[in-house]
Amino acid sequence: MIALSCLFLAALNTENDVTGWFSELNISIEELKSISDKILKIHQQIEQSLNDKRRYEKNVTQILNKIKKQIIKPLPFSRFEKITKFHFKYSNLNLV
Repeated sequence: MIALSCLFLAALNTENDVTGWFSELNISIEELKSISDKILKIHQQIEQSLNDKRRYEKNVTQILNKIKKQIIKPLPFSRFEKITKFHFKYSNLNLV
């Protein structure tokens, strides 16, 4: 019945008329509709959870990018210049 429900949903999705074929089968149409509804509910739940996960990942990525921008700031030129002068001043010393 689950497989037939999947076929029924696929036929509805592709707009194929399969009512004649299903009427020839010895199955309960009400049971087929019930199973199809359950499949659709499960599909909606999965889709919702995937959307929630995508939103969560997007938010986390944005937060990490903000943190990264705040942590990795280039040194102002004047401080860089002082560090470079200090390095060159003492780089010629042989301390070994």
